[in-house]
Amino acid sequence: MNQLLAATRVTLAAALISAASPARGAEKSLSAEGYLHLQWRADYADRSDSAGRRSTFHQGFVLRRGRVKFRYGFDDRVRTELELGCDKLELRVKDAFVEYRAAPYLLLKAGLYKTPFSLEELTPASRLVLAERSVLNDRFDDQGFLGRDIGFSVSGRLLERGLPLSYELGVFNGNRAGGFRDNDNAKQLAGRLTVTPLARLTVGANAAQRNDSLTGRLTRALGADVAWHPGSATFEVEALHGDADTDRTMSGARLLGACRAGRLEPAAQYALLATKDADLSVEHEAAVGLGWTINRRLFVKFNAAVLLRPDSDTRAWGLVQVAARF
Repeated sequence: MNQLLAATRVTLAAALISAASPARGAEKSLSAEGYLHLQWRADYADRSDSAGRRSTFHQGFVLRRGRVKFRYGFDDRVRTELELGCDKLELRVKDAFVEYRAAPYLLLKAGLYKTPFSLEELTPASRLVLAERSVLNDRFDDQGFLGRDIGFSVSGRLLERGLPLSYELGVFNGNRAGGFRDNDNAKQLAGRLTVTPLARLTVGANAAQRNDSLTGRLTRALGADVAWHPGSATFEVEALHGDADTDRTMSGARLLGACRAGRLEPAAQYALLATKDADLSVEHEAAVGLGWTINRRLFVKFNAAVLLRPDSDTRAWGLVQVAARF
């Protein structure tokens, strides 16, 4: 209910901005789209605890993602977007924001949406090469450095000629969209820069800083990435570093490679995450996949992965994902 109230407020704000902004001849437009991700998963885990070692195995079907997105353009400067999600049968408002483009180099955005941090996180789930994001993304998400939040940002494109440069800077509640308003003064700042030195080659850098709402302590995270798309191939390299909590830091990287051959796209990814406090613990994750494009609206992905955790804990899983766009 709180998120629905927030979405309503964003829509009302969009209407107010539209009323204050004279139209420039563009007609109002409404569009809708969405997708479904249905998975069959098999998960195996072998872990140690106080009772000793134990293994578990689970398999079954899951509605991994269900999304419906609505866009409404008031004119060629103002538009609003509302995205509803039903991931694992949990209904939530995913995005609810309004944008005002003052110039090519200045776009104002307010509402609920993803903070500008991490190439992998900012890649929509419908465009991921593999069906799931890496352990590197998951751990930084657990610490609140990436994902969706309510806030305000400015972005734009600079230096269109020569060396194209894009930027986004924003301030957010820092509570990971946990409510329709913030109940403390702790805020999160996030920013991202991307430059395209060559065709099909993009280099990015991002940073985030937030105040812990209980201790007031500053926590920071930095990252850099390179994405290269030569022909039908895709290569990505990303590195992240941040504070996990008091006297504990996280550092990690991932490497992704894929190549489309007709309707098929084999892919492989390796991710590493090191957490350091008094000791050093390292997690390794390797994943392989095969994508099959049946037609422009129907896709199938076959994925398998293994995750090695400290103290020899092991998790492995395989999945088949059927994706349908509409």
